[in-house]
Amino acid sequence: GVRNSFDKKTLRWRKNKILSPYKDPAPDAAFNYSGKVKGLVSIPLPYNSIIDVDSLRSTSDIDISRDQYGAFYAKSESLQEFSFNFGGQDFIEPENHTEFTEPLFNASLTADTEQVLKSAATLPDYEDRADAIQDYIRTKYTYNVSAQGSLYNGSSGSDNYFQNIDKARQLECYTSNTFFVGLCRRIGVPARLISGHFISARNTDGTSHINRNTGHAWSEIWTGHEWVRKDATPPGSAEEFREEYDQVREPDDEGLQELQE
Repeated sequence: GVRNSFDKKTLRWRKNKILSPYKDPAPDAAFNYSGKVKGLVSIPLPYNSIIDVDSLRSTSDIDISRDQYGAFYAKSESLQEFSFNFGGQDFIEPENHTEFTEPLFNASLTADTEQVLKSAATLPDYEDRADAIQDYIRTKYTYNVSAQGSLYNGSSGSDNYFQNIDKARQLECYTSNTFFVGLCRRIGVPARLISGHFISARNTDGTSHINRNTGHAWSEIWTGHEWVRKDATPPGSAEEFREEYDQVREPDDEGLQELQE
């Protein structure tokens, strides 16, 4: 899901989604999704996926909708199981990259960070600038899943929040990519936060399980003609990744290495 609005007071990202009913068939859809729904929930599908509404199965009516960035949603008045088939199809997003240029903060940062921004701003294109910032964040910090709460609770507004992030030593995915988006916009690179799920591999039976433990945040930057995925999440030790990953299943050595990468 595209997080296109950052509230400088609450320090929270919003989707500001505009939903349209979706009722299209997709007869060539070759993959299956099943889950539970109550209320309005986003459906975590891979990039450029479409739902075959004709294959939708549920115990009562479920409304399927799609937002302006291609993400799907399901709505049900009561808790129920549902399933459908899905396939691939390119989604053409509206030309709205200027929507993602609003600055997230105004305060000065540490001398090292300001120097990186000054240097990155001289690079010839948006992606080079973004890569310089991403490399800086991934080199400066290490991974700590608890960083988000402490930084949020210790900040009173966006200026103070970004200054606290800048001075921290450890970050996780949500905060590091918020910092990345803020720095990119500071030097004129359109950038946005993306929230979703990271699935490292399929299970032996061909399925993948999506739950609270697979949640992840990353970024996208506008190159001038397309949105490109970036991830400023800092690296962590094998023990840190193992602790988080064990909540889903115990990986073998090859799976752990894949997760770290």
